[in-house]
Amino acid sequence: MGKVRKWKEPAKERGSAIVKGPRKGAAWEKKAEERSARRQMLLQQRALNDEIAQEKRDERLRIEEKRKRREANRAMSGKLQVIKDPKKIKKMSKKQLRMVTTADTTGVAPVDKGTGREVVASAKRHRGKAKLPAAQR
Repeated sequence: MGKVRKWKEPAKERGSAIVKGPRKGAAWEKKAEERSARRQMLLQQRALNDEIAQEKRDERLRIEEKRKRREANRAMSGKLQVIKDPKKIKKMSKKQLRMVTTADTTGVAPVDKGTGREVVASAKRHRGKAKLPAAQR
């Protein structure tokens, strides 16, 4: 019979000789019910997860829109000063350089320093006749 182990009881009969009793028929229906209950629970959990993910997406979108709106308002309300001399930029400290931003000024009309009004290109008078700029012809 092989090795004798003192801590084990010797086998009374072979494993293949053991006769098992008949199975109960109710186990299949019970398993089917458990599967359907598990399926329902997983569907509910997936629906909850989708709802939470949608709320998070909406919140992120709302925060992003708020940040953009705040940035646009800050840009509109700020007073800008054009730096024409690049030597000034070289003399600035690090803290001042952090405050400097580049901006697109193509659509912005120049402002007269004295009056604070926009400078409008007017027709130049040449020997008594008005000459319009090429863009206005």
